[in-house]
Amino acid sequence: MCYAAVLPIAAAVIGAGTSVYGAAQSAGAAKQAAQATETANLRTQQAQNQAFNQRMEAARRQTEAQSAVMNQTMTDRYAAAQQMREAQGSAMDLNKQNLLQENQTAEALRAEGDKRAQELLGQTNAEQLARSQAERAQQQNLLLDQNMPTTGPGPGETDPGAGMDSETRKALARRGAEAAVNVREYGAKTAKLASYGQPIMDVGQAITGSKFGIMPAQAASELLRAGAPVRALPGQIAFRNAGSEGTSLDELIRSRGQSGLDTAGLSYGNDISLANLRQGNENVLAANTLGQAKADAAYKQQLAGIWSQLGNLGLYGAGYFGGNPFGGGASVGSAQGAINSGAVAPPGSFSYRGL
Repeated sequence: MCYAAVLPIAAAVIGAGTSVYGAAQSAGAAKQAAQATETANLRTQQAQNQAFNQRMEAARRQTEAQSAVMNQTMTDRYAAAQQMREAQGSAMDLNKQNLLQENQTAEALRAEGDKRAQELLGQTNAEQLARSQAERAQQQNLLLDQNMPTTGPGPGETDPGAGMDSETRKALARRGAEAAVNVREYGAKTAKLASYGQPIMDVGQAITGSKFGIMPAQAASELLRAGAPVRALPGQIAFRNAGSEGTSLDELIRSRGQSGLDTAGLSYGNDISLANLRQGNENVLAANTLGQAKADAAYKQQLAGIWSQLGNLGLYGAGYFGGNPFGGGASVGSAQGAINSGAVAPPGSFSYRGL
């Protein structure tokens, strides 16, 4: 076989092998791009699942932390409320004791007033006033009796009947007796008239005596009423202080609980941000890796296209200069068949042995 016939065959075989090699390289690059896409998707999915689990764990920790803070806050607020109620109860007990003492003192003073009132009624009843009136009349009559002369004037320089006869003396004695009777009757009427004012005088004196008797109790009652606000002041101050202290303590506990809730929320936000950052970082890495793999695959596909173009050019030249060495028009399919059947070798393994 002459070299003129061998060269077209060799060119055809080399062109077919080059074309097939380019096609294989293009397919391999496409497969690598697909695998890179699959790997990037898997990596992104794993990052998303990991971030989801991290966010779920952060939410669980936040819920537990906030639940613990809220339970502790409720317990502390309940204890503070109990302490405030106990302090206010002690203040109310102090007020109750003061009121009990004041009521006991007021009851004793009222009893003293009732006693004086009963004494006044006993001194001014009808029987007592009638007895007082009779005694006044009796005293007036007794006074009159004690001042009435029992005998006529005796002899002396002042005796108006000195030197008179017996008839004259009898007449004077009769007139004196008549005058004494008139004076006695007048005195009795005067005593009776004066006795009418004795009950009024006794009532006035009894009222005055009752006033003097009840005056200490009245003064004590006024002092008791005047000092009641002062005695109640310690209990009132203690009650207000207990309320203020309880309110302040409750506000402090509530603020501390809110701080705990805020801390749990901040920790949750940090965990979520970290999970998102890690997921975003993994997504960026996966995207970068995928982009690099696609760029490498595109580069390989470009090289494979060059190899395919060179192979097609060799086949074209072999067909143009030597016809169809495989019994027909030179084509990639016929060259591929020759390589597959072993009649020719692929590029890089072609040998001139036996030619």
